Amino acid sequence: MGKRQFTYAEDTTVPPERVIGALTDFSERRPEIWPALSAGKYELLEQGDRTALVREGTATGWAEERYDWSEPGVVRITCQGGNFLNPGTEWIYRVSPLDAGGSHVDVHITRDYKGVHGLFWETIIRSMGGGKLLGRYLRQTLDILEKEEATATRSD
Repeated sequence: MGKRQFTYAEDTTVPPERVIGALTDFSERRPEIWPALSAGKYELLEQGDRTALVREGTATGWAEERYDWSEPGVVRITCQGGNFLNPGTEWIYRVSPLDAGGSHVDVHITRDYKGVHGLFWETIIRSMGGGKLLGRYLRQTLDILEKEEATATRSD
């Protein structure tokens, strides 16, 4: 298997602080904001001012991941262990403002798959477009945030 890299990017009308806020929202709402996550697999293990350790995943895959957002505009997620990824697997989200308002989100992933579950997920993700598939999951979340922003603006 080995390491696989994926990159993708999305633009949104949502401001950068709201995108970072969604990436670092570890409330019970997390699976609603990130619909690719399974509510039954989500657990906040510890949280600091600029870090968190969570267990999250899908119906068949899970990982314990360390989130770090100590660098402005960047959320770094490092796998600590799981049933389909080796420790050290990393997601890096870079969120920057757009001149016309909103945000640009660049994502770089280095995934190091392991075992049968890893082979399964590697095959699925690669066969469905790699970064394009993962980008669609990000787009789902950004669409949710955009709808929330629009609703908040209408009620003001």
